Amino acid sequence: MVALKYVLVPVALVAAKNIVEMITFRDENGKLHRRLAPEEYRGGVLDGEESRLLQKRDLEMHPPVDLGVYFSNRPIHRTIDVPDIYLDSQISVLTELDIFASYSRNDEKSYDMFRDPESDLIVIAPTNAAITALAKKPWQFPMDIDTMEQAGSSERDIDNAIHNNIVNFVRSHVVAYQKDTKTSKDGTVLLQSKQYSMQHSNGKGGDVLLKREGEKYCVASVVDEVFHDVQNIYSTKNGVILVIDATLSRPGA
Repeated sequence: MVALKYVLVPVALVAAKNIVEMITFRDENGKLHRRLAPEEYRGGVLDGEESRLLQKRDLEMHPPVDLGVYFSNRPIHRTIDVPDIYLDSQISVLTELDIFASYSRNDEKSYDMFRDPESDLIVIAPTNAAITALAKKPWQFPMDIDTMEQAGSSERDIDNAIHNNIVNFVRSHVVAYQKDTKTSKDGTVLLQSKQYSMQHSNGKGGDVLLKREGEKYCVASVVDEVFHDVQNIYSTKNGVILVIDATLSRPGA
């Protein structure tokens, strides 16, 4: 089957809660298609404060995420000063994370957790540069969208595959904070991303490695165990954002 050659035309640009911004275009045969808009088409970010859930977090009853508990042999009881901000608002204002933030907003369940004052999350956020360096865009893998198009898959099946790819990518970078997670002898902690926990209901194993070297943290995927330095840490009331110049999910991995 001959692959379709697509010609973009300015028909429409759509932004919705459940899908990434899409651009509508015609192929060379005149058939309409919807696909994710290139990064340069992206509109403004959602205002996290406008969508804030009404309740607030009680930090005395429910202390914020503390990565230090993973690397201590005894219980830690300390007060952590965190800004009056939640994950959704924090990630929306970090320009170095614009692309990941855009994808996360289109995984409704993950973004709801970012807004939830009762969440305890570790968000391992790839920089814009890390995502653009991938051989394929996050919406194009692990389900191969080009192959589906060439095979004549329906628009609905392709749109569902795109959404599932986005969910896979986002949740591969979101970890539920668990204080009782044990540290291995080499000082490494094995964590479960939301994507991993969805696929492994027995609660065993993990797919994300966290390590501390002095005052610095590093993270890796269990697939290659290549550690990447955490460039910045942003603490919020319901989690922390660890910025890395890499992705934990890659095409073909």
